[in-house]
Amino acid sequence: MRMRNRAMVLAAAATAALAVAAPVASSAAVPTAKTTVTINKEGFFGNVKSASSACLEGRKVVVKQVGQGPLGRTQSDATGKWTTSIEEMNQHVNIELPIRLYAEVKASPGCLAATSKTITL
Repeated sequence: MRMRNRAMVLAAAATAALAVAAPVASSAAVPTAKTTVTINKEGFFGNVKSASSACLEGRKVVVKQVGQGPLGRTQSDATGKWTTSIEEMNQHVNIELPIRLYAEVKASPGCLAATSKTITL
């Protein structure tokens, strides 16, 4: 009887250890590369930068007005460059200067999200 109880306790302990270790192992297996996004002083182009080349191409970049929300959306190219136009942004809202803008890139598998500095046009 004692042997059976000991075996059950060991089995329960092993199961508990696996339950704790599995999420840690799975999160360690998915690296998240630091990402930065820039916006130029005119507010219409910039760069997505990362040490991981997988975090550059095809990243969705959203140009936002402080306090108002999205003005334009685009995607970065293979080198991380992105561009949008005043015409595209004017489709969403009639831009009146001065305006404060920033760029945002969402997280993607293996890549962290980022927000640029705010600029004033």
